[in-house]
Amino acid sequence: MAKIPFIGGFGSTRSPNADAQRCINLYCEEDMMGKNSEAIPGQSYLAALYPTPGMKFFASAGASGPVTGLHEFNGMCFAFVGRDLVEIFSNGSISVRGTIPSSVASSASRISMAHNDHQLLLTNGKAGFIWEPAMPSWVTSAGGPQTASFARITTAGYSHGPITDYSDGFFLTNIAGTSQWQISGIQQGFDWNPVNYTSAEGAPDNLVRLIVNHREIWALGEQSVEVYYNSGGNYFPFDRIQGAFLETGCAAPWSAAKMDSAVFWLGKDQRGQGLVFRTNAYTPQVISTRALEARFASYTDISDAFAFTFQMFGHQFYALIFPTGNESWLYDASTQQWTQWEYFDPDSGPARHRANCSCFCFGKQLVGDSKTGRIYELSPDTYTDAGQTIRRVRAGRHMHNERKRLFHRAFEVDFEFGVGTSSGDGINPQAMMRYSDDGGHTWSSELWAPLGQQGQYKGRARWRCLGYSRDRIYEVTVTDPVNVVIVGAYVDLAPSAT
Repeated sequence: MAKIPFIGGFGSTRSPNADAQRCINLYCEEDMMGKNSEAIPGQSYLAALYPTPGMKFFASAGASGPVTGLHEFNGMCFAFVGRDLVEIFSNGSISVRGTIPSSVASSASRISMAHNDHQLLLTNGKAGFIWEPAMPSWVTSAGGPQTASFARITTAGYSHGPITDYSDGFFLTNIAGTSQWQISGIQQGFDWNPVNYTSAEGAPDNLVRLIVNHREIWALGEQSVEVYYNSGGNYFPFDRIQGAFLETGCAAPWSAAKMDSAVFWLGKDQRGQGLVFRTNAYTPQVISTRALEARFASYTDISDAFAFTFQMFGHQFYALIFPTGNESWLYDASTQQWTQWEYFDPDSGPARHRANCSCFCFGKQLVGDSKTGRIYELSPDTYTDAGQTIRRVRAGRHMHNERKRLFHRAFEVDFEFGVGTSSGDGINPQAMMRYSDDGGHTWSSELWAPLGQQGQYKGRARWRCLGYSRDRIYEVTVTDPVNVVIVGAYVDLAPSAT
């Protein structure tokens, strides 16, 4: 049997006749020298597909949902649900730390949080609030709170910016609908002097958010980006970095996130929108593919897209989620591959992933639910989404020989075998295979092959006598709650002269 190129990310283009590759809930792993004979020492290649993490229940932050914010603050974990700021403890118990009055509650789908060494600031775009933990006696004598407190920022100079961040002792926020951004007093989130602001003037567009990366402040506008540093000025401590001006703006304020020493965001400029960028020093690099950009263009709105980042097994992932488009995507910085990150809704089928926000705390990658007030742990050893089926799919490349007929005597996928569970669902896991002979427009019925019960490591997932084709695409799907690992694929072909 001949090995075929089967490992890869998402690549389905506007026409499946050109490329119909799909990768759902699987991510690529590189290997410097693996089992495949073509590996070259010192060079990496895409060696396998591994399962994206499942969701394991951790805590319930409130009866209503969704969870609109998660934040780690000095080893403490905070969630925002409904109108409540909730502290979540390492054992999964909770305590409500403050409630926003209904008069300033917002329908905003997201809450922004940032902290200094003793204050947690949160904003919903209509009002800002600060939670402070109780201070020891030697601090309270200098003016700190004797007990934990939750209070609204009432300073007249505060602009109620929709997104906040922190750098060098200052809280930062953009002033909505303007090119201006402002800073708080140093280490004091209640203090906002109306003269402590500056304007991004490199282009005549409004700012949509600020994000701090390596103590540099990236001011993302609708069509441009400027970068600032702390110059220590007497009147305003931050100045523009000369030459750090990007003629690429941001289409979705919440899509900006930092990872791998870079800033990532969904872009927009005078020529259009819908490309995903990452920074290389002060130069934007496009990391989205034409296939993905076509997918984004099919959504009726991308301005509500949001993103967060997480790390697992050395892979750094940028998770980009489109609520209106009802789809979500993972970009792996180590392999530069994209995969579709899907939640399988038992009532309506495939949907965007349920993760609505994220933080790393208690040694766990936590995410808030987009539907309920629950908090989950992203766990690589959990093979369901809080008990719901995870559908893992890989569709490979087109296979043809100058459009001549080929007889497919056998097709085999090199899975990790013997992954069955000890009981219940998955005790006898199966792989489902189907194929398309018309460019991915229609598909055959599914054919099943076992993945091996627990301890049966020497099996093979092989399908035989698969007929003729001039152009074929193979696809495999696994829905059992087991460790799905694909190392490669092989085909036994008999050529034809016509």
